[in-house]
Amino acid sequence: MRTRSLACLTVFFSMMGPFEGRAEEMLFFRRDQRVVMIDSVRIHQGRTEAMADTAIVLGQERLLLQGNPRVRVGQRSTMIAEEIEFRYRNQKLYRIFLRGAARMEDASPDSLA
Repeated sequence: MRTRSLACLTVFFSMMGPFEGRAEEMLFFRRDQRVVMIDSVRIHQGRTEAMADTAIVLGQERLLLQGNPRVRVGQRSTMIAEEIEFRYRNQKLYRIFLRGAARMEDASPDSLA
């Protein structure tokens, strides 16, 4: 039986801790400062864990998840949408966009206040 090995990318560009992404395939576009992760994407950063079919890292400002994206923040919050976009400003998470059939599950909604 052959074990499956995923490509791994670790980047230290955020105050939220290292960004670690794993996928079956990764494409690097240096001129555009873009990384495209394809198939079985798993991303970890701090307390955040994301899964998607495809992830696109655009410089240090944007992360776009496509294809059944699901994001968990800690043990209590989950975001599900057709597309999820993270925007960073000054090395901190600034905004999250959920697009398409989106929903947020939060066991402690007071944390959003």
